[in-house]
Amino acid sequence: MVNQVELLQWYIMTRRNFSRKKKLRYLSLIDYVERPLIPNVSFDLARYTNANCEHEFRFDVAGVHELFSLLRIPDEVVTVYNGKVHDRCPGIEALCIMLRRLATPMRYYDMLQVFGSSRGRLSRIFLHMIDYVHDTFSDKLYMPTHIVAARINDYCAVISAKGAPMDGIFGFPDGTKLGICRPSPRPGGVRGENLQRHCYSGHKRCHCLNYQAVTAPDGLCIHFWGPMEGRRHDTTMLRESKLIAHFHSHPEVFEERFLYGDPAYGVQDFIISGYKGNGISDAERQFNREMSRLRESVEWNFKCLKTLWPFVDYKRTQKIRLSPVGKFVK
Repeated sequence: MVNQVELLQWYIMTRRNFSRKKKLRYLSLIDYVERPLIPNVSFDLARYTNANCEHEFRFDVAGVHELFSLLRIPDEVVTVYNGKVHDRCPGIEALCIMLRRLATPMRYYDMLQVFGSSRGRLSRIFLHMIDYVHDTFSDKLYMPTHIVAARINDYCAVISAKGAPMDGIFGFPDGTKLGICRPSPRPGGVRGENLQRHCYSGHKRCHCLNYQAVTAPDGLCIHFWGPMEGRRHDTTMLRESKLIAHFHSHPEVFEERFLYGDPAYGVQDFIISGYKGNGISDAERQFNREMSRLRESVEWNFKCLKTLWPFVDYKRTQKIRLSPVGKFVK
């Protein structure tokens, strides 16, 4: 069965009064792919009210400018691929592209009306900003030891004042799982490799990646590490993150200081956890109850991450091997 396109191609090629150049031009029009129109607008943060700015970028206007300064973003952002310059963009606009993308799981097409740029340009600038921020501050994401050293005594005092039954606790570790798209087999991968099996969590019944965080009493996330395969346990993440080794390497800061985690972590160097089992005494049960009430703050941190930046929790956009999923979350 001949379709309309094939019939039109046959008609053009059989026309004797058409020159070869004219035939090629008509044939190229048949294969032309119509692309979305890009509005003739330019982004200007000064046109935003604080309310609109907070809704779209999670910061007010002054907050965006302060973040621009703190992240040390250059005045002009340049994206380079394969040694060639692709895009040039004002730094404040590049920051807003990153914030807007992370704040909602929207398509790049939906951002055309705001930034007046093509989908390809928005994608390149977004990925460039993610790489820049992550690579610049990766050591501080793992743990800003200088900040913890200045505040650790206050952290311990605040937790004790809130009714903790023991002294020396300065933070609460926990892990979270964020869903991803079901991974496909890797071309040329190791024989027998099964990415779907590695990333599948039987507990959550989904494909996901694990992340580990430590939350301080002031709400600051003083440690973030990941990602790791979704099937791994929190204790495996603790071992692979080498957090205990980091504490050992800074005894002047962490000596006689502890993290309190759930019973799955067990008791080890710098880690205290609740009592396990059904046969625990009333005093041990009371200890678990008091400490569980205090460690809820780490759950709030994960809630804020998923509420303020829902892009990282929208699994259809989290495609490992195609996107830097771990950098998005960090």
